[in-house]
Amino acid sequence: MVGEEMSRELGGSIPVANVQALASSNSDMRKLMVDDDEIVGKSWVAEEVIEKMKAVVQEFFKLPLEEKNAYARLPNSVEGYGQSYIFGQGRKLDWGDIFMLRSLPASERNMRFWPENPSSLRATLNKYSLELQKVSSCLVKLMARNLGNNPKQLTDMFENGGQTVRMNYYPACVNGSNAMGITPHSDATGLTLLLQVNEVQGL
Repeated sequence: MVGEEMSRELGGSIPVANVQALASSNSDMRKLMVDDDEIVGKSWVAEEVIEKMKAVVQEFFKLPLEEKNAYARLPNSVEGYGQSYIFGQGRKLDWGDIFMLRSLPASERNMRFWPENPSSLRATLNKYSLELQKVSSCLVKLMARNLGNNPKQLTDMFENGGQTVRMNYYPACVNGSNAMGITPHSDATGLTLLLQVNEVQGL
């Protein structure tokens, strides 16, 4: 989901949903799904947690390449630091750095890929992951309820599900007209939550 300014620039073609209306027990309120003055999840995760997460992500990608490569992905693995610079004849290029970590359940974390620099990254990502888990659980319940289904049936499917955090960085490209952050795709997940760190648009 993008912010208010981008939504306005595109003439309101990208809806910004007010999730508080979904959570309301008032059926009339639940119909008020779109509100230009709200951003999905804005009040669901503490602003301090969001800002700290944004900061450590940017700090990590500013590290020297050799330091980031200490967390490089292993062959046939998606976890860790790497690139998506994919070249193809007659097509736009995938152009970006990726840092992907298995965040939940905690027992499945591979701490070999969790950087100690920035020093606050581990603690910040842990807190952020737990907050996202709460948001995800709530969203699944709300979607089930508003579809007229039993929320427990849907939440049970996600109860022991895993969570992965993917951080993307889109560096400047000398031939930007032939590059894009991420090409069109479908996420192989039950639910995707997006956080835009700055004004650079990748999706």
